[in-house]
Amino acid sequence: PGGKVHMALWDLDFSFGADSRAFDATLLSEINDPTLNNFYAHPEFGRLFHHILRQAVDGPMDPARFDTLADDHYAVLLANSVPATAPTDMKTWVANRRAYISGQIASMSSPAFAITTNGGANFSTSSSSVTLAGTSPIEVAGILVNGQPADLTWSATNAWSLVVYPVSGANLITLTGVDRFGN
Repeated sequence: PGGKVHMALWDLDFSFGADSRAFDATLLSEINDPTLNNFYAHPEFGRLFHHILRQAVDGPMDPARFDTLADDHYAVLLANSVPATAPTDMKTWVANRRAYISGQIASMSSPAFAITTNGGANFSTSSSSVTLAGTSPIEVAGILVNGQPADLTWSATNAWSLVVYPVSGANLITLTGVDRFGN
């Protein structure tokens, strides 16, 4: 709610490096739930998961935000005579986890946005519908066809297809990859 991160008590007990996984633990390790495994294996949801991780890296995990919040909470505890340990280890863990996640996301920034149908070259067809396919880095959240959002199918985390319906004669079809903000 309100754009803030809320953690349940279990999350607090099992996070920030205290009795939790290492900062460089794989993003999807230790998932023993078949439903979640199917979710993450679906390319569209896998892309969404990585977009959400990018939001966490750019938002609540940013040291300018996280460290300030941790220090402020620590100061309130001390001001109220509540015994507390400085959040140094927690801030270090979050910074290291943020760097690890950023590296994982960066590794998904290839291939470049490209149309692979007919090698990206112009072609002719007499068909009433044409499936175009291509590749896209994780930063591309959608594709516009002549400025309009396309109905995409993701066959892999970085491979897409869409259907266009050409009219008789020459058709200029412009595809534009856009990020989650529509840019």
